[in-house]
This record gives sequence, C-alpha cells and structure tokens, in this order.
Amino acid sequence: DNTPKSFTIKVENPKLWDVDNPNLYVLKTSVTKDNSVKDIVEKKFGFRWFEVKDIQGDKQFYLNNKRIVARTAISWGFWPVNGIAPSDELAKKQIADAKAIGLNMLNFHRTIGQTNVLDYADEMGLLYFQEPGGNQFPANQFKPKNDLEKKQADFYFAARDEKFFRMVKRDRSHPSLVIYNMH
Repeated sequence: DNTPKSFTIKVENPKLWDVDNPNLYVLKTSVTKDNSVKDIVEKKFGFRWFEVKDIQGDKQFYLNNKRIVARTAISWGFWPVNGIAPSDELAKKQIADAKAIGLNMLNFHRTIGQTNVLDYADEMGLLYFQEPGGNQFPANQFKPKNDLEKKQADFYFAARDEKFFRMVKRDRSHPSLVIYNMH
C-alpha cells in the first residue's frame, strides 16, 4: 500500500536545541510487510525556533525567543582531497574550528551544503545559512520579448525552483539550518 500515512507524536517538555545546548532527538521508523522488516529509517532532529523580530525598527535574530547576534563567515565548500565533499573528519573539523574562533554560524556560500556537515553542526551546535547558488539569470530577461527568451526563462525558473525545493525538503529537519537564501 503506497498510501501516505501520518502520525502524531507528542514529546513532553522537549529540550530545545541551541548553539550552547545542541539537544537532539532520534525518530526511528520501520516498515513491515508479512511480519518482515522491509525498511528502517532513523532521523535526528531538534526542537528550536528561529525568527526575525522588529524591535523599534531594528531587525534582530532570535533563537528560542532569545536574541542571538550572528557571528558568521563564508564556507566556500572547497575540501582537500577531492575538492567537492568533506570527509566526516573534515566536516567535524570545520564545525570545531568555527566554534573555537567564536563563530556561531557559517554560510554554505552559493552552494547546497553537505549533509555530513549539517549533521555535525546539529550535534556540535553551530548555525548554518544555505543558498542553492547558480541564480545568475539576467534581470533584463525576466520579461521575455520572444518565444526563445520565454523558453529560456521558463527553463531557468523551473530548474531554480526545483533545486530550491529539493534543498529545503532534504535539509528541513536540521535544527542547525536556520536561513535559506534564494541567491
């Protein structure tokens, strides 16, 4: 049966996730058929609330209803050995190094972040900012003047939207990930 199922799970007095106390929970699900386990999935997640508040015209970040000043830098996503993806050791080192120099956030600059980096950020307590990158469509072509420009614009926007929504769906359970940017 491929019919989607939904369940409500109540957690009494959950511990909130933040950069100083990265409290995580694990949700484990399994699917059985004919008394045989077909699939088991475990997902770590945390409870937290991140928002921007307007305090007398000053926009401020709040994590779990406490003001937080983002001390951040760009992570260009260039990794030794293969250049594209970090080993678990390098992912963990990036988080530890950022925290050691007093940062509380890093930015996956113009790229979708790697899941092992987000996993360590969740575990070690570092916020992340993520953007899909590749959004360089010329502003003067937002209103196409002919069929070719319309096809190009339609293709670009469909691909951009698909990339963005896949990024959000993949990473939405990471409590460390607090900002998505369309750039």
